[in-house]
Amino acid sequence: MIEQNTALRQLQDDHATRTAPRAGGSGVAQPSAFTAEILPLSEIDRVYAPLQALADTACEPNVFFEPIALKAAMEELRTTSRHFLVLVWDGAAGGTLAGAMPFEIVRHRWGPFLAVTQGWNHKMGVRGTPLIRPGRTEAFWSHALDAIAAGPFPRMLLIHTMAWDGEGRTGLSAACGNSGRAMSVIDRTSVITLKTDLDGESYLCKTISGRRRRRMRKALAELGAMGTLEHRSYREEGETISAFMRFLELEAAGWKGREGTAIREKPDALRFFTKAISAFARRGQVQIDTLELDGRPIGMSVVVQSSDMAFCWKTSYDEALAKYNPGYLTVMDVTRRLIANPAIAHADSCTDAGHPLMDGLWSERSEAADVLIDTRRNGGTAAFAVAAGLERTRRRSRQRAKTIYHALRGRLRRWRQGGDA
Repeated sequence: MIEQNTALRQLQDDHATRTAPRAGGSGVAQPSAFTAEILPLSEIDRVYAPLQALADTACEPNVFFEPIALKAAMEELRTTSRHFLVLVWDGAAGGTLAGAMPFEIVRHRWGPFLAVTQGWNHKMGVRGTPLIRPGRTEAFWSHALDAIAAGPFPRMLLIHTMAWDGEGRTGLSAACGNSGRAMSVIDRTSVITLKTDLDGESYLCKTISGRRRRRMRKALAELGAMGTLEHRSYREEGETISAFMRFLELEAAGWKGREGTAIREKPDALRFFTKAISAFARRGQVQIDTLELDGRPIGMSVVVQSSDMAFCWKTSYDEALAKYNPGYLTVMDVTRRLIANPAIAHADSCTDAGHPLMDGLWSERSEAADVLIDTRRNGGTAAFAVAAGLERTRRRSRQRAKTIYHALRGRLRRWRQGGDA
């Protein structure tokens, strides 16, 4: 207990001795071909072009960290004073970006005076994997962590939902091991993905049971008897934006609209998606697939592509026709189109294992992790152990609170239904 209290005081003292970050960018020189720089996120336009070039070539694509998404999300922040980009430049490659990661300072995450440096992702983002060029992962992590450690930031870095089975993880492990930095995985998540050498029909025959396929064929026939049924895919800029407006209407007409969580019901989310989808559509990165009955969408999917990876960002369906599974039928068609597209090597469902729609459609899984890192070389193990313990305790407490909240909400809903009866 004495050792833990000492480590806790060390964390508090470490934060208290650091001043607030300066408004301007700060460069950190390195004795190699690489140079690290920390830039306020509000100055993203200064590196927009090289950041986009990095996103197009990253070893692990992440559409949520492309400059289009970052800029649209940044404009919805109340303040950007605690949001930054750490950039690592590769001088040997003509001064191109070797890697980039947005991060923020989160005050009081573990209690009074216990701030943390945290990989930043906007509320509509799903993945926290930094953008890094192939073959540059260890160099990126080594120089990025040095830059954060040398700046006026809390020493502990927490990164959420980072891809944990690829080159980025290998580079991080090597950078931490070679510098004596402490690192711990706080949580792991199994992510539903799509990657196959099969054609679309063969893949669906492998992943979907024969009984389910027969049910889907029957549902298609019954929907077709109601009117003209058609699968459509929108990719051109003008038609894509128009289709997205229809998606917003379809989503708002369902349970998300009733609970106030639909995009159209939240002004900040509406502004973000309108900007982001419009900008991605101009670059030809958006695909919106629909299942239409007499020209009216009854199932819709919004896919955004980054490099050779597709991200299935949003889906929605007409709840009045739920017994015909229009959402499932739509994603079946999306699966065929993604597999048939030679520009797409793999896809992220943007959902975790166990998701009611995607779990039985796509059979591949990848791993994402929340990881805590002490940015200082050869940092103290006691302070790091306390920080990791505080983060795990915080998560357990939040999970218990969430369980109690949903239980009470369910009881209230049942009570109201009983009163209505």
